[in-house]
Amino acid sequence: MTTGQKQSTPCFRLSARASCLAPRTSRLAAGERGQAMAEYAIISFALLVSSITLGHFFLPVLMDAYQFYFDQFYFMLNLPIP
Repeated sequence: MTTGQKQSTPCFRLSARASCLAPRTSRLAAGERGQAMAEYAIISFALLVSSITLGHFFLPVLMDAYQFYFDQFYFMLNLPIP
């Protein structure tokens, strides 16, 4: 081993294992901070926009089907046949 190189020690003890993993996990977490919230906001916005767009086109069709159903229901109730 040359001078100036840091000797890496294996982590065999439980207390030492936590200290060996701490620098590695903190670097990973620092780069991804807030990523889940940003993804959630983007997906929620996309779902909201798509549901409003689809609702704008399909709501009149659904309301016409609803009206047709009740017109048929009331027609059968008002037949003169007892």
